[in-house]
Amino acid sequence: MDPAEAAHIVGGVRVSRNDTRGYRALTLPNGLRCLLISDAAADTCAAALAVGVGSHHDPPELPGLFHFLEHMLSLGTEAFPDENEYSVFLSEHGGQSNAYTASDATVYHWDAAPDALAGGLDRFAAFFTCPLFTESATARELSAV
Repeated sequence: MDPAEAAHIVGGVRVSRNDTRGYRALTLPNGLRCLLISDAAADTCAAALAVGVGSHHDPPELPGLFHFLEHMLSLGTEAFPDENEYSVFLSEHGGQSNAYTASDATVYHWDAAPDALAGGLDRFAAFFTCPLFTESATARELSAV
């Protein structure tokens, strides 16, 4: 079979003809490119965000800056000021989260029970729109990083 025949376009995304999930690719007004995937048979919901900066982008005078930021973003936001809100919410919904800083990107991801999708996305989005960077968390994370 010709490889081109083995795939088709769903929601602007080339996928295998055997893939029954729904897909939609879009670009937000701010330039953020998104891939939405829907799977009615899934027993979890999840989200991830890859930011195109990593440790190679650290200024020479601030080594570890992007790793530090990776840690700080989940420690309270204007919308959810409690430092543990995100992790407690995910735990209460059978979920987990993690992040890592590579040389050229920083990636954040989480998963939880399907009923936690809206609440998880609210908390996750707040990292990138209104992080708090409190003094206590900053001091603690500077020591950790």
